[in-house]
Amino acid sequence: MRYHMKEALSKYISCLFILLLVLITGCIGGNELVKADLGQKFSLHIGQTAQIQNEPLSIRFNGIAGDSRCPTGVQCFWAGEVKCDVVVTYQGSPSNMTLTQSGADQSAETTYNEYRLIYSVEPYPEAGKQISTAEYRLILTVEKLP
Repeated sequence: MRYHMKEALSKYISCLFILLLVLITGCIGGNELVKADLGQKFSLHIGQTAQIQNEPLSIRFNGIAGDSRCPTGVQCFWAGEVKCDVVVTYQGSPSNMTLTQSGADQSAETTYNEYRLIYSVEPYPEAGKQISTAEYRLILTVEKLP
């Protein structure tokens, strides 16, 4: 009887260890630092941070605050919009921002200090398909203002 309990406990601990390892690996992979140059288009998944090379600027994509874009294949009265929560850190000072892109536009832009952020959100919604959190990407280009 004791042997079966030890064997069951051993299997339970092994499964728990494997699950913990998978969770840790998944968390580490989503937080990798993306390095980008001024004028270079780059992509961030939720949880990723981009460091702009040779600039005191980084951008972290925290998540989607809302996505009401009109799906392809559907007629809507309003094009909708998608809102992204980001943290922009300039010279060590973080600022929370919401980047909003209209569903009718291919991209949007905003300025932050001496930079222009040109952005879009992918994928675009399709009728009958749900977008998972893992699928969202924030496509960015950072330019320095003259």
